[in-house]
Amino acid sequence: MPKDMTIKVFDEEYNLRINSSDNAEHLERVAEYVDRKMRETASNYVNLSPKHIAVLAALNIADDCLKFQERSFNDFKEVLDRPVEVERLRTLNTRILKALEDGDCAKEA
Repeated sequence: MPKDMTIKVFDEEYNLRINSSDNAEHLERVAEYVDRKMRETASNYVNLSPKHIAVLAALNIADDCLKFQERSFNDFKEVLDRPVEVERLRTLNTRILKALEDGDCAKEA
């Protein structure tokens, strides 16, 4: 059931409707992150309007996000470029799944 919540970012309150308590906790973390980024930006550019601070903070957040995506993609690609390790992991995964299906794990415990 949807519920209302209020978050505060850069001294402004925003009323939002969310679907679950999990969303509420996540949204709180997101709001804290955005608030922190806006305050960092404001401390570096003291004469900017809140609108300009928000845009610069959004650009910084997008930059962080894209850099993270690129690093994650490169890390994933690096793993895929190691076929022997990938095959070893597939074999281990298959063995683990088979053991779970056969109930071998429960017998050993």
